[in-house]
Amino acid sequence: MSRYMFSEIITNEDELRHIYSIDCESDTDTFGPLDNKGISLFEWLRDAQVGWDPMLKTYFIQCGETVIDDVDDVIQWHGKEVGELPTFQSLCHTITGLFCGEVDFKYVNCIEKT
Repeated sequence: MSRYMFSEIITNEDELRHIYSIDCESDTDTFGPLDNKGISLFEWLRDAQVGWDPMLKTYFIQCGETVIDDVDDVIQWHGKEVGELPTFQSLCHTITGLFCGEVDFKYVNCIEKT
C-alpha cells in the first residue's frame, strides 16, 4: 500500500498558503477554505493522507479525526470500496469536489502504486 501526505501530491502548496494566509507555525486549524465536512485547508495540508490500496484496487483519501460514534460525519474517507477511485484522476477530481471546486489545486501527474 502506498501512502503520501496530501501536500506531496500538489505542486502549489506555497501558493495556496499565501493566497489563504495559512501559517504553518500556527496552532489553529481553522485557516483557509473548508471542505464539505468543515475540515480546513490548513488541516488538509497538515494531516491528510492519500495513496493506493492494492487489495481494494482503489486510491484513497483520509483526512480529519475519527470518533467512534459517527466516523463518516467527522472525517473525509474515500476509497473504502473496491474500485471506488480507480485512477489518480478520479482521486484528484474527488478532492477538488470536496472543496466544491473553490480551491485551485495543482496536482502532480501520478503517484506510485506500491
